[in-house]
Amino acid sequence: MFKTEINATNLLDYYTQLTELQDKNTKRFLNASMYHNAIKNVLKDCESFTEFGICQGPTTALAMLNGIKTVRSYDIDLKWYHDVASLFNEYAKVNGIDLRVYEADTIKCDIIEETDCLHIDSLHTYNHSRG
Repeated sequence: MFKTEINATNLLDYYTQLTELQDKNTKRFLNASMYHNAIKNVLKDCESFTEFGICQGPTTALAMLNGIKTVRSYDIDLKWYHDVASLFNEYAKVNGIDLRVYEADTIKCDIIEETDCLHIDSLHTYNHSRG
C-alpha cells in the first residue's frame, strides 16, 4: 500500500481513484480490480462484512458500495484512514449503513462480532496469521 493524495468528493470517486492507482502501481500477479471482483462475488450472499487491516479503506469501501449494511473495520493504526473517514461516514449515513471503524490489534481484541464475510488483510506473516 502507498500513501497518495486523492481528490475525491464522495466514496465512489475515492474508491475508483484509489483502485486505479493501485492497479497502475502494483506489480503483483493479482491487481486490485481482479482482487476486488473476487470479493464482490462473495459479498452477493452477505449482509455483514468485517475487515482486519483496512489501511486506506478500499475493501471496506467496496463492501459499502455493494450494499452491505453492517460493516466493521479494524486496523492497528488508522493514520491513512483518518484523512478520508468523512467520505465513509457520509456514505454510511446516507445509505443506512452501520459502520464502525476500530483502531485495535485484532489479535488482542476481546470481542469481534459475528459476520458473514471476514476479510483478513493485516500483517502478512505466518506468526501473525496463526495468532
